[in-house]
Amino acid sequence: MFSRPAANALRGSLALRTGSRRCLSSFAHAKTRPQIASHTRTSHGWQQSRAKASFTRGAKELWAAHPYLVSLAAAAILASSAGIAYANYLYKTYIIASFHNYPEPIIGVKIQVSALMEKIENYPKAIQVLEILRNDCLAWEQKFGRLEDHKEKRTRIMKHLVAMSVKLADLYSNKYVQDAKSAEEKLVWALETSLREKQRRQEPGVLEKEGDWLSDDEMGASMEALAHTYEEQNKHYLATPLFLQALNFKSERDCHSQNPPQNSETKSPSRAVLVENAKQWAQKALDLAADIQPPARDEECDVGCAVALHNLEFAEMNKNIAEAKKHYKEAVSLARAIGFEDGLENSSAALRRLS
Repeated sequence: MFSRPAANALRGSLALRTGSRRCLSSFAHAKTRPQIASHTRTSHGWQQSRAKASFTRGAKELWAAHPYLVSLAAAAILASSAGIAYANYLYKTYIIASFHNYPEPIIGVKIQVSALMEKIENYPKAIQVLEILRNDCLAWEQKFGRLEDHKEKRTRIMKHLVAMSVKLADLYSNKYVQDAKSAEEKLVWALETSLREKQRRQEPGVLEKEGDWLSDDEMGASMEALAHTYEEQNKHYLATPLFLQALNFKSERDCHSQNPPQNSETKSPSRAVLVENAKQWAQKALDLAADIQPPARDEECDVGCAVALHNLEFAEMNKNIAEAKKHYKEAVSLARAIGFEDGLENSSAALRRLS
């Protein structure tokens, strides 16, 4: 019917009209999409408000229908919440708090751990445990020690700190560690802290609020430990005054108290101070020995007396020959009576030297 060119033109016209309709349809769909999304959001919000209104209405209806049961249920919920809160409080207060760094039982456990390390000769680990514990206690004292409700606890912690410092000094001076500087540092801190606390407690009312401090014997032991440390370092001019102060703090007199430190006449930076300290020590030893009566007096007392009498050769150093001879003769007599051969020989040689 139609020629080939006419048929092709007809098909092209139909395709053009079909494409136009598709474009118009796509454009219409694109315009309606935001409206659909907006309608969806509005519908969702409406559903939420409807659900909220339904819950409120249902609660009111439930309260109106069963007021007593609703009240009982609310009370049960509140009681359960309070019980859970109280259980957490008990857990933190009585269970977790018992593992805190500072309660005495836990301090004791850590000290025992350090003692165990020392027993198996693991000295670095023993020192590490005590150092950590000491630092923890120092941090607590600086932060909480001055509070009024912690006064008694502070006293107990400070006692532990002094004891730990003395023990650390002993560990540092061990032949396997040989850290004399750290040992001296710990002993100086322990002694200074002990004396400072003792002086502060002279104020009225302090003992009642804070409890008892270290005894005189315990403080004297700290002084003696530091004195021995200085003696090992050949600092006898520092050791001798500490020995004398330790004697003053000692409550019970025994024969060990009057034994003078060895080599107290060793040369020191200040000869005058050394001579005076050693002379005081020797005289103090004689005074102590005179006060000790049997059965407490034993051979150690007599040997100590002989050594002390000989050590009073400082009279000879000061050119007081008559007094020096007197002390040497007394030392010879006592050494001969108790069979102390070394003392007899040394004192006899001193007498021959002055003759």
